[in-house]
Amino acid sequence: MKNNGLSDDKFNSLARNAFQFMEQGVSCIKSDGKLSVIYFWAATELIVKARLLKEHWSLIIDDPSSADRSKFESGDFKSVSFDEAVSRLNKIVGTNLAGHKSDCFKILKAHRNRLLHFFNDAYAGQPSVDTVEEIAIEQCRAWHYINIWLRKVWVDDFASYTDEIDRINESIKKNREYLKVRYDNLKDGLAKGKSRGDVFSDCASCGYPSFKESVTSKEENISLINGKCLVCNLNNEWLRVTCPHCGDKNQDIQNSDGECEACQQQIDIDDLVDTYGEKKLSEKDEYLEPSNAYCGHCEYYDNRSVIPFSFNQLCLNCLTVYEDYEVENCGWCSENIAGLRDASFIFGCGVVCEGKGIPND
Repeated sequence: MKNNGLSDDKFNSLARNAFQFMEQGVSCIKSDGKLSVIYFWAATELIVKARLLKEHWSLIIDDPSSADRSKFESGDFKSVSFDEAVSRLNKIVGTNLAGHKSDCFKILKAHRNRLLHFFNDAYAGQPSVDTVEEIAIEQCRAWHYINIWLRKVWVDDFASYTDEIDRINESIKKNREYLKVRYDNLKDGLAKGKSRGDVFSDCASCGYPSFKESVTSKEENISLINGKCLVCNLNNEWLRVTCPHCGDKNQDIQNSDGECEACQQQIDIDDLVDTYGEKKLSEKDEYLEPSNAYCGHCEYYDNRSVIPFSFNQLCLNCLTVYEDYEVENCGWCSENIAGLRDASFIFGCGVVCEGKGIPND
């Protein structure tokens, strides 16, 4: 899409504001915890809205149907909420901002709301060690995902902000030092875990070797892996697959795509669906659809991303696991939908169709 009817001025204005807030937020974590939390969340919202603005200016307005160009340019409008902005990005751009990512930002948003509305003695002066640790944990987790968006998923959109992204990344790394006491207290437990055969790796969020991996479920050539950091509580899931291009095993795929370390070929969601999803029995079976389904959770609509997996159903985009009975036919368009919403015969599935709506009286 990306024909938003505006010059880049509005996008750049939004992006510059976001990175300024972000730099201020991570730099004042020890001197002013309240401002750190508020600035960091403001920056997070603005980054998401800036990416939405790239698609079309009306999309960052709360009700796009009432969008007024002159009011938008003068700043006289109600902007879309963070949750709705994420939903629009999922639907329009196909950006996967669901699952553990969503939970991470809910915590960040709730913390900001508490501080913005209610006085808290812990933030009246210079924050305590425990308070700084809590803020650092939240910001490390959130930045892990934001950094991926800016450097990989939306790299072309934010290419001119590499310096700002690098500075923020370095500041986040410095703030990891506030988690050292927490890590030191866990060292004995980590050592015992390793002796039992637990697998730990360096955490992508806080940097400490405290990220515990475990296999949730598996089939031939594909496994669903879960990992949790015992220091910063980053919770992540990813796929470990055999590369469909060269056959090399144990390639980790996050955010529904990745690069094979052996052959350097990209592995995207279409490759995963083609390789692991069910297909028609033969080309002659033109009326027999595969049992793959669209996902009602992440609402990814470019492909039927939900496949049969280990006695359940798995979305290869957002990694939501469904029971078999949760895959149903939409009452309006008849498509296979996992996690179908209620009354689809009126409202549609929300992925492929919007139903017929409710007639006005």
